Amino acid sequence: MILYYILVLSLPFLSHPLFGLKVGPLTVEKYLGAICFLYAVLHAAVRRRAPGLFRTTQARAFLLFFLLASISWLALGRSLTATTMLDVYGSHLLFLVTTVALIDSLPRLRWALVTAVAAMGLVSLYVIRDWQLGSAVYGASYRPGYVAGDANFFTASVLLSLPVALLLLWNERSAAVRIFCFGSLLVTLAAITLAASRGGFLGLLVAMGWLLWRSRTRFRNLVLVGAALGLLLAISPLSPVARFLHPDYSDTDSVRIHLALWRAGLRIVRDHPLTGIGVGQFKAAVGEYSSEKDLSLLAHNTYLEIAAEMGLGGLGLFLVIFGSSFRTLTRVRLAAERHGPPLLRVAATGIQAGLLGFGVAAFFVSAEFLRMFWFMLFLSICLLALEQEEAARVAAAEGRPSTAEAARAEWWTGAEAGNDAW
Repeated sequence: MILYYILVLSLPFLSHPLFGLKVGPLTVEKYLGAICFLYAVLHAAVRRRAPGLFRTTQARAFLLFFLLASISWLALGRSLTATTMLDVYGSHLLFLVTTVALIDSLPRLRWALVTAVAAMGLVSLYVIRDWQLGSAVYGASYRPGYVAGDANFFTASVLLSLPVALLLLWNERSAAVRIFCFGSLLVTLAAITLAASRGGFLGLLVAMGWLLWRSRTRFRNLVLVGAALGLLLAISPLSPVARFLHPDYSDTDSVRIHLALWRAGLRIVRDHPLTGIGVGQFKAAVGEYSSEKDLSLLAHNTYLEIAAEMGLGGLGLFLVIFGSSFRTLTRVRLAAERHGPPLLRVAATGIQAGLLGFGVAAFFVSAEFLRMFWFMLFLSICLLALEQEEAARVAAAEGRPSTAEAARAEWWTGAEAGNDAW
């Protein structure tokens, strides 16, 4: 499992000098993924328990999404090579199997979440160091990214883990884990402030708003979170709020480019609503649909890019994956509030908040390929399996009938509990 946790640690990095190091035909990260996949298959065979890839709506929708992306590439792909196609979508498919097969116990879930928090803190340290070096050359307005890709990709990725870190800080019994989460939160909030992603900041507000709404002491937590964010924004030499209130030329030009890309993307969707122009083709084709002929960029909008490249059907499947994962997490959270364990409630609530924040940030950046996003979606499948096992254990302890067949039937129907506040 240690190799799997190292793989999770690599998820927010897009160009790390170690994980991205090429050894022969593959990078170190790809070798890690392949070894973990083989171990997952062996683990499932030894336990005689196949991963439940078809037991949740999000898993089935993802498989259809992968199939549609493959057909789109075969039929319309021009600039996207087979290697890139497999790297972007094929690796996600293998990672789905690996995650569902390996995260099959509460201790493994706990360490996977702690590792995601560690990844968040580690990439944040890289970003802070990048700002220190870059600002010495380009001034305090330098926006870091480095191994995380750029400031917007970095913020979108860490938004997925930040709520989990906050809830572990509040609920974890181990003092060492609480201290670790606190340190990761500090460096991550500092890095987010320096990254100054306006869309990411809006996502952060939504994620924190969700956590506050679910908490039992909303006013106290609002004061604490507001004070922490206000202090960071006040002392930071660069912040997203400053970019909102006092945009410079590059900020204004960024808005202009975003709007031009969105207009071109809407024209593509209008002309190719069913099939799109082919997966991976937006950047190459956007100039044909824009008055700015030298425009050759991604859509800077995850939803629009998927619709333009894979048609409205592709966008629909993506939204089904997102929405059904959120629904599953709601079910797990409410069930865990009734019979525990607390870790499932913490994980479900934190991942929900992270997905909401990411969903807002994804409106301003093309982030469908970010691996931390898919990791959190795949964890929702694991959480449901663990919740079903816990429900069966509680039922057996209370002398109530509960069979594996009934649990599997619940997985398919997706029946949802009530709506109590967390």
